[in-house]
Amino acid sequence: PTCRGSGTDIADEDRCTDCHGNKVKKARKVLEVFVEPGMKHGSKIVFPGEADAKPGMLPGDMIFVVQEKPHPKFKRQGINLIYQHHISLREALCGCQFVLEHLDGRKLLVSTPPGMVIKPGSLKGIRGEGMPIKGNRFDKGVLFIHYVVDMPEPSVLTPQVRAALSAVLPGGEPVEESDEMQRCALVEMDPDESFRSTQRAGGEAYESDEMQ
Repeated sequence: PTCRGSGTDIADEDRCTDCHGNKVKKARKVLEVFVEPGMKHGSKIVFPGEADAKPGMLPGDMIFVVQEKPHPKFKRQGINLIYQHHISLREALCGCQFVLEHLDGRKLLVSTPPGMVIKPGSLKGIRGEGMPIKGNRFDKGVLFIHYVVDMPEPSVLTPQVRAALSAVLPGGEPVEESDEMQRCALVEMDPDESFRSTQRAGGEAYESDEMQ
C-alpha cells in the first residue's frame, strides 16, 4: 500500500516538502559534551531524547562513553596516579630532587627528605596531586612516585671505588670457605634466549632418540 502500513495516505500536493510525507527528517544538531573532572573509563554521558526518532515512538537517548587514553608517563589507578621516575644509586642513597610536569602543566619540585633511602621499586606519595574526585574537583587522590634505581655500569666501579664503598656500606661479610663447598660462577644471561636454546636442544635430542 502507498501508506506503507501507516493507515493514512497523503496526496502528493499535500506532502511536506521537508519530510516528503515521512513525518521525520534528517537534521544536524551540535551537542556539547562536558567530561567532568575525575570521570572514569567507561563512564556514560547521556543526552535524553537526542537519538533517532520515528512516528508514534519516543526518541531514544544519545549516549557517549568515555574512553580513557593511555598516557606515556602517568598511570591511573582509581583516584590515584602513578608516575615512574629513574634515579641513580647515588640519588637513592644520598637523596634527590627533580621537576615533574603534571597533567595540567604545573611543575612540581619533588624532593626526598633528609635521611630517606629509596629502595628499588619503592613508592612515595604526594597527597592531593592525584586524580580529582568526581563531584568534588578540589578533592584529589594521591600521586605516587614509582622509583626505579639504575645501577652503575661496571666500568664506573673501579677497584678504588669498590674499596671505598665496601668501607662505608654495611653488610657483605666474607664467607668462610670449606672443602664441602662448590664454587659457582655467575654470568650475564638473557632468560628468554636461554629458554629458547633449551627448547631447541630438547627438540634435537627428541629427534635423535627417534632415529636410533
